[in-house]
Amino acid sequence: MAEQEAGGGIPPFNPNEDQPGVYQRWERWLRGLELLLVSKNITAAERKKAMLLHYGGFALQDVFYAIPGADTVDAQEDAYAKTKTALTDYFKPKLNATYERHIFRGMSQGASESIGQFTTRIRQQAKYCAFMQEEEEIRDQIIEKCYSSEVRKRILEKDTVTLADVLKIAQAFETMTVQVKQMEGESVAKISSSSYTTKSHSKNTDAKCSRCGYTGHSPTDERCPARGKLCNRCNKTGRFASVCRSNRRSSEEGNANNPPQHQNRNRQNNVRGIDDTETGGEDIDAHYAFSLTARETVNAIKEKGVTAEVGGVEVEFIIDSGSTCNIIDEDTWRNCKRKGIECRSRIETNKKVFAYGQESNLELMGEFDCKIEIGKKTGEATVVVMKGKGRPLLGFE
Repeated sequence: MAEQEAGGGIPPFNPNEDQPGVYQRWERWLRGLELLLVSKNITAAERKKAMLLHYGGFALQDVFYAIPGADTVDAQEDAYAKTKTALTDYFKPKLNATYERHIFRGMSQGASESIGQFTTRIRQQAKYCAFMQEEEEIRDQIIEKCYSSEVRKRILEKDTVTLADVLKIAQAFETMTVQVKQMEGESVAKISSSSYTTKSHSKNTDAKCSRCGYTGHSPTDERCPARGKLCNRCNKTGRFASVCRSNRRSSEEGNANNPPQHQNRNRQNNVRGIDDTETGGEDIDAHYAFSLTARETVNAIKEKGVTAEVGGVEVEFIIDSGSTCNIIDEDTWRNCKRKGIECRSRIETNKKVFAYGQESNLELMGEFDCKIEIGKKTGEATVVVMKGKGRPLLGFE
C-alpha cells in the first residue's frame, strides 16, 4: 500500500527515487519539516526526532536504523541534531566542484520559464559549485544564457551591473512584453460587433431586399417573392428586373461561363490573393463575410497573420484587405475536422473565387458557417474551402 502524506502537507521521503538528486531532495524535504516544527512550536529534541522519522516514512526509517550508532544518543547530545546529521551525511555525496560547475554552465533559460524561475534554478545549483563570488557567477550566467537576446542587449548597454540590476532589467522587459502582446492582440483582432453579421444575414428589416426590392426580409429569406423567378434583364434566376444591376456590368456578363473580371480591375493592386464575384442568382453583397474595424489596423499588420479560433479550432490567417470572403485550403479544412470543428457545412457554394490575375476560378469544395473568435471578440462568418493548397485568408471590406 502506498504511503500517504503523514500530515502537515509533507509527503514521506523516498530515498530510493532519483538517486543522483537524492541529496537535493533531502535538503528540500528537511527544510519543509523544520518549517512545520516551528509552526507547531515543537522544541523538544526527542519529539522532533520522532516527528522526523514519522513524517519521513518507512523507507527513511529503514535507512536511519541501518546506520551504525545513529540511534545511540549520549546524555549531553541533541537527539534531533544527531539524527539529522546522520541522515544528511548518508545522503550527501562527495561533491566534485568541477563537475557541478559544468552542470551550472550548461543551464539556460527555457522559452516558457520566467527570469525568476531561471534564477532560482541556477541559485540551487550554485550552492554545490564552491564559487568564490557566487553572486557574480549567477549574474554572468543569466546574461549569457537568458532566453531573450533583447534582454541581453539591454544589460550589456550598461557599463557595470549587479545581479540585482540584471534581474530588474529582465523582469521589467518580461512585464512590458506581456503588456505589449495583450495590447497588440486587442488592436489587431479588434472586430466591431456590428461587423460580424454578413450582409446576407442582416436583421435590419427596414432595408430593401436586393432580390425583389421590398422590405421586411433579407435576400436569403425563403419568403422573398423573387425566389425562383427569372429576371427579364439578365435572364438569371432569383431576382426581379427592377433591382437587377446588370446594366452596371459589361455585356460580356451575359455568358455565364465567362465570369466578369473588369469590375475588379480598379482594386486589383490592393488584393493579395482572391477576388469574389457573383454566380447564379446570388447577389454579390451576400458574400461580404468578415471585417476588421479600421483599414489602418489592416495596414499595420499588412505582412503579418492573425490567429483565429474557427469553430473552436485555431487557424493562422493572412489579413487580405481586398478579399471579399474568407477562405481556407483543403489541408486546413481536414485538420479542422480532425480537431472537431463546430460548424454547419455545405458541399455546394454559390461563390466563384478567382486568384489574383487569373481568368479561371478556383475549384471549391464547399463552404461552412461557424463562430470565429479573434482575441476577445466573437462573431458568425462563412468560410469557403478551396481544393488544393494555399494560405488561409481573412477577408476585409
